[in-house]
Parts: sequence; structure tokens; C-alpha cells
Amino acid sequence: MSNVIGIVIAIAIGLVPVALFLVGLMLMDSYKLVQRSAILRSIGAGCLAALAAYVANRMLLDLAHMPPELLSRGPAPLIEETFKAVFVIMLIRAQ
Repeated sequence: MSNVIGIVIAIAIGLVPVALFLVGLMLMDSYKLVQRSAILRSIGAGCLAALAAYVANRMLLDLAHMPPELLSRGPAPLIEETFKAVFVIMLIRAQ
């Protein structure tokens, strides 16, 4: 149980700089060129992409018995960027 609490605390600490950066950008956007809902949708899509990439990478580690060193050098970044690109492509197609 304490391991789970440690992971949650580490994630929370890791998200603090990101949240502060986003708040700073929103405060500096005096022309309000981007709606808050669009920002929140993008953050949500990024979280979903990260979760999907985590699941895919865990499957490669557990089911395909891929060494972590090999996974981190090749497939993992490709998988993560591909999942993030899906949202960008959806935004482009919507315009």
C-alpha cells in the first residue's frame, strides 16, 4: 500500500511544474486566443495517450518479454508519439 502512495505522490509532484506552466500561459494569453475547454480537452487527450502508451509498453514488456533497455530506445517513444499524433490529426481533420 505504501508503494502505491509513493507512486501517487511522485505523480502529483511531477505534475506541479506542468500545471504551473499551463496556468502561466493562460494568464499571459491576454487576447484569449485559446478557449479553456480546448486546453482541457488537449490535456485530457494527452492523459489518455499516456495511459494507452503505458498499457502498450507494459504489454510489450510482459507478453513479448522485451528487455526494458530495448523498449526505451525504440518502440516506447514511437508508441507514445503515435498515440499523441492521433489527437493532432483529429484536430486537423475537424477544421
